[in-house]
Amino acid sequence: MANGRPITDPASGYVTSGTSNFRAPDDNANRETFNQWTNREPRFYVNITYDNRRWLNTNSGEAITRLYFQGNSGKGTSNDYCPTGYVVRKGATTKDWHQGNSVIILLRLANIYLDYAEALNESNPNDPDILKYLNLIRERAGIPLYGSANLPAPANQAAMREAIRQENR
Repeated sequence: MANGRPITDPASGYVTSGTSNFRAPDDNANRETFNQWTNREPRFYVNITYDNRRWLNTNSGEAITRLYFQGNSGKGTSNDYCPTGYVVRKGATTKDWHQGNSVIILLRLANIYLDYAEALNESNPNDPDILKYLNLIRERAGIPLYGSANLPAPANQAAMREAIRQENR
């Protein structure tokens, strides 16, 4: 969530039902949005498209993704539909649809940081670099750091392991 907590944390503010008039960080308008998709951390909006979300490629005009049965991306309109209600946005091109030569990112610095933090946590759970590299990822994402006033640092090796896995997801 935007406050840095996972949706499973009671203090996260995650709501599973209802809708809100919400404007995603990269959108140009407020849209009726299911509450489960509001107030999420910035990485959620970079990586996921959901129903009534503006598609990131506007080279051919604005497109609002509609995932209901007869919607423009629904099961009733084509065989190319999303059964989960979540469409992967990460890595999609913002170039003209008719051009190829798009870049696909195969390895991110965040993956190297996470691998390093995970290896340290398993070999030397008290190493301060574990929290340092985990927080470098969170800082770049613009979410609260572990050990800050509003988000305690994971207390032990198992809790740190879970925090690393959460960041990887």
